Amino acid sequence: MYKKFLVLIYLSLFLITSNAYSNEKVVYLDVDFIINKSKPAISIIKKIDKIRNKETKNLKSAEEKIKKKNAELKKTKNLISEDEFKDKVAKFRDELKQFEAKKIKTINEINKKRQQELNDFLSLINPLIQEYMEKNSIDIVIDKKNIFIAKSEHDITKDILEIVNNKIK
Repeated sequence: MYKKFLVLIYLSLFLITSNAYSNEKVVYLDVDFIINKSKPAISIIKKIDKIRNKETKNLKSAEEKIKKKNAELKKTKNLISEDEFKDKVAKFRDELKQFEAKKIKTINEINKKRQQELNDFLSLINPLIQEYMEKNSIDIVIDKKNIFIAKSEHDITKDILEIVNNKIK
């Protein structure tokens, strides 16, 4: 009984402490770096920023109009009847709600557009990465932000950046 117990312990220790070896080639890629530094992604970001700036100007203009209406409303408070003032305040609040809704909608649309453009960009670079993987016999590519520590020789970011800049216009 005692010998069987010892054999089981040795077997389980042997199985638990065995080393795992892998023949797979694993590399990592900094996708955020590619998005921030590649020429095609920079042009996408500039395009979205241009749209954002235009919409921001429109929203600021509308906000200025609302502020002016608010100032006018405050000035006329003592000059008009209380019922008329309440009606104007109610209309002003409706305009303010519409403005806030428009502002939120605009921000959401811009964020959605940016996300869609970047997703389209990533779908364009995906075949380039796959082609690079095949040429270099790579089995797995991991995003750099998901890695705790790794040798820099496994970083393919600069290679992919060069490929993206050359092949995507």
